[in-house]
Amino acid sequence: MAPPKRFAAFFFWTILVLHCIAIYFSRTELRGLTKLLLIPALFTGWILPARKNGYPVSNLVIMGLLFSLAGDTLLMLKGSLFFLLGMLAFMGTHICNGGYFFILIGKKLPAIKKLLPITVFLILLAGSIFLFLRPVLHEFTIPVLVYMLLISGMAFLAAATGQVNSLHKIAAAWWIPGALLFVFSDGLLAINLFWIKHSLLDIPVMISYAAAQYLLVNGFVRSAMPAENTAT
Repeated sequence: MAPPKRFAAFFFWTILVLHCIAIYFSRTELRGLTKLLLIPALFTGWILPARKNGYPVSNLVIMGLLFSLAGDTLLMLKGSLFFLLGMLAFMGTHICNGGYFFILIGKKLPAIKKLLPITVFLILLAGSIFLFLRPVLHEFTIPVLVYMLLISGMAFLAAATGQVNSLHKIAAAWWIPGALLFVFSDGLLAINLFWIKHSLLDIPVMISYAAAQYLLVNGFVRSAMPAENTAT
């Protein structure tokens, strides 16, 4: 199987560009539509072709994307309840992705000292964001803390796959940058939602979020393919 066709990537990034334009010009309907097309575009452009060609993309990956779609939908709705439900949905995404990484690593989990730099980085990044936002989180303090622990755990496991020889190239090219972009995107989202509250900051939030999902999904598909077909 060849890597996903260029049209799939073009379609995905075109949706993102239209979404950013909709944010800039406050086009609510177009903004909602394009946001809800991002995950289906990844699914139909990457996951479905891989499975149709006999490559066993994990059900955990598919569940993670479904949770993301649910989260995207819920976070478009107004109110604290929908925000919490959206967070729960994305917690499901990180649990599924982290679980997939954990299964791939198996008994090959590298020594902690090899993962010390990324561990320290994630602790400093997530800890700094949480401590910065804590005074304004109020009733969301515990949910946000749990969320940050889960997404940091997913990023840690993504980094750990890079220490497994058979997974190193995929991890370095796709999973590690994808996981870190997810952390960055959600951190920026939280800062904007609870503190800055500027609509145009939604643009870098969505660009980093879409890039994170794109990178992770590419890695997931390639990890299900024979090694000789993943070079490009």
